[in-house]
Amino acid sequence: MLLVGAGPVGLEFAGEIKTAWPEKRVTLVDRNNDLMPGSYPDEFRTLLRKQLDELGIVITDRPVDADLRFDCFGATPVTGFVDLPARRPDGRIAVNPDLVSYQPEPDAIVLPPGPHGGVSYGPEAGVLGPGQTAAIKAGFYLDQYRELLGQS
Repeated sequence: MLLVGAGPVGLEFAGEIKTAWPEKRVTLVDRNNDLMPGSYPDEFRTLLRKQLDELGIVITDRPVDADLRFDCFGATPVTGFVDLPARRPDGRIAVNPDLVSYQPEPDAIVLPPGPHGGVSYGPEAGVLGPGQTAAIKAGFYLDQYRELLGQS
């Protein structure tokens, strides 16, 4: 299986697939050299890469042939014309509740590849490991997908 895009959606989906069907070969293709580029701490990326390696998920920036492909990438807002320090790495403009721009902290994120692991980061909490991240997710989303598709 080929997942194009190694952002939050691709990373989590790869873990779900590999956990449900461990025998499947799962490859993520992304044009970035680093997992989750931006201002996340190196410890976050190190824990995430370790768990992906343990699951046998391959990440590459080269073209790959596959029987099944999922596009797991999204749109980026066009804000290049705005010259503000509040422009986040994803291109969006950070604003407070009064819609005034400000320089944000890194976004909080929960990346659980599969139901039993993952890594999370939040400016207030720092990096959280597999146990804490799995507790935040609290489940296996493929069960919900299978039910929606009538495959329970």
